[in-house]
Amino acid sequence: MFKFLSVLFVFLLSSCSFYESPRYTSHNQRGKYHYVRSGDTLWKISKRYRIDIEQLAVLNGIRNPNRLKAGKRIFIPRRSFRYLNNIKSYGKKRNHPLWTKKKNYKRKTVRTRGIKFKWPVKGRVIKKYGFYKGVKFEGIMIRTKKRQTVKASAPGKVIYSSLGPGSYGKMVIVRHAGGRFHSVYANNSKNLVKLHDTVFVGTPIARAGDSRYKGKSMLRFEIRYRTVPKNPLSYLPRAY
Repeated sequence: MFKFLSVLFVFLLSSCSFYESPRYTSHNQRGKYHYVRSGDTLWKISKRYRIDIEQLAVLNGIRNPNRLKAGKRIFIPRRSFRYLNNIKSYGKKRNHPLWTKKKNYKRKTVRTRGIKFKWPVKGRVIKKYGFYKGVKFEGIMIRTKKRQTVKASAPGKVIYSSLGPGSYGKMVIVRHAGGRFHSVYANNSKNLVKLHDTVFVGTPIARAGDSRYKGKSMLRFEIRYRTVPKNPLSYLPRAY
């Protein structure tokens, strides 16, 4: 009986340790992941790391900053780690930023409110937006020459220029129309712009070339409506 209770006690301890998973994964040069717990909001997480909430929302594809599912992983860029032990007020809470407002969206008409997107590079599209083996690819891959200049697709402001999550490599995110749209440029060998820079159509923002796909150089390009990925080919002109 004593042996049975001892085994049961050990089992319960191991179960508890499994259930209470660590709050963060081990980090690398890109960043780490924050695991959402009950009561967490994106506002609280952004305040903890002193990182812009819109940046977190776009990086992680979050529509509503006040509703996060427990257990969801939130990517935190590495450059914000130094703030972990220096938590202070992070500005005023923005109650209704443009990227959280609800709006009727018709895919066929592709309403961009005056924003006209241009091709960021000249090249052949080798991978389109859609599902591949059950996994959704949220942009397009454009074949490029190594270190080819990547240009801003539309005027806006740089809200991110650093290493991205997962396989994105070096990445630039540009905010358009006050946050109604965002464009993402990834797999860069070098970023040419920094946070808060203002860009115009055709402004050089990166050099292409950092890709592990069969040793070929290519650009990963995404367009997001608010924070939700959309098919870039619905916004780009059919010809250069």
